[in-house]
Amino acid sequence: MSNESERMTITLPFNFKGKRNVTLDKAPESIQDNKQTVIQAVQQYGQDLLYASPRLRGDKGVVLEAIKQDTWALQYASDELRADKEVVLQAVNKYGGSLKHSSEQLKADKEVVCVAVRQIGNALQWASDTLKSDKDVVLEAVSKNQNSIRHASGELQELCNGKDPVKTLESAIAHEKLQASLAQKRPAPARTQTLKI
Repeated sequence: MSNESERMTITLPFNFKGKRNVTLDKAPESIQDNKQTVIQAVQQYGQDLLYASPRLRGDKGVVLEAIKQDTWALQYASDELRADKEVVLQAVNKYGGSLKHSSEQLKADKEVVCVAVRQIGNALQWASDTLKSDKDVVLEAVSKNQNSIRHASGELQELCNGKDPVKTLESAIAHEKLQASLAQKRPAPARTQTLKI
């Protein structure tokens, strides 16, 4: 069978009723490592990235195409690309829950996590512990979904216990900013010297 006829078969993943006939999992390794064919496949079904060769799961262009079709394809990308901020931002900007499949480093990146929780507040559950304690991040999450407070740090859950989490966090943030502003304006205490006689 020629490469051209293999490609024709592999790039027609749906029949006229919308069901998948052929996926990359049944394809020979040569097809799973063919960039053009894999891109065509993931553009139609992003999670076919799972069956792409390791080389192509590490190809940024292929992974970005897969994520455009289905953000959950991020889980099949190489470790390097799951740590690539551009790739992860594209995924979480489309669906915040894909933060789950990003690297630990990006789960601790405030910009990435804020984009994710703006899409789906419960994405806070995959943020680093540090960001689960960050009032600004948690406010973004609870502004989208108040129930996402359950994924915040114990300290912030306690602060919001039985109260509106959005109003409570907004008030706490405003109070901290006021305290910081006052501390900057306060003159330093005068130094006194004690003389020995």
